[in-house]
Amino acid sequence: MIFADVMVRFSTIDVMVHDKLPCGAAGLKVRFRFMDSAWNDLKKIAVFRNKTQTFDVAIVDNCATIPQELLTKVLDVIDVGIYGTDAEQALAIPTLWGSLGRIESAANPSGDPVKESTTTNNPAPIIPSSPADVTISSGTSTGPAAQATNGAAPGM
Repeated sequence: MIFADVMVRFSTIDVMVHDKLPCGAAGLKVRFRFMDSAWNDLKKIAVFRNKTQTFDVAIVDNCATIPQELLTKVLDVIDVGIYGTDAEQALAIPTLWGSLGRIESAANPSGDPVKESTTTNNPAPIIPSSPADVTISSGTSTGPAAQATNGAAPGM
């Protein structure tokens, strides 16, 4: 899943996030678009970080996956930057940082056994909140408000 698009202009980036960062997520990809020809012959590396960890990830086919290890603590902010190296592995271009957002609480395994869903052939009836909410199978309402709307006097 493409989580964000990053437009790279020489050493600045613009981040367009498509969704929120769910805690515990795996496989979130960032797509990079290099707008400056200075990047053409460089090896491109994405750098993802939170306040305590940093990971360098090779950009392949203009995409890099956010390391799952960064997505474990709710409220951490995840940043991205990119650097390019030349044929001799010398740093050629580093970018400024851009934010991918704050990690949000998400549904994760509780550790309890998974319970099977139960179904019943007789679901609980839906009780209307007022007589105007009652409908019959033909789709015509029988409540007083509907009778007035349909031109019939209430009670007829």
